[in-house]
Amino acid sequence: RLLVWAGEEVKPELRPVVLKASEYAHPSSGSDVSPVMWVIAGALVVIALLLGVLVMKRRTS
Repeated sequence: RLLVWAGEEVKPELRPVVLKASEYAHPSSGSDVSPVMWVIAGALVVIALLLGVLVMKRRTS
């Protein structure tokens, strides 16, 4: 295989992996959680409960 490189080497600007505690942007208290996320979480809980009920019914019969 042949690899041809044309032009200057470009080094991407990456943010540092290690941050100081003072530079870390702390998430807020959670009051800005979207209602859509609550709906999704509630739907997942309902689905899990229904699956659990179905499994328990099949075990007893």
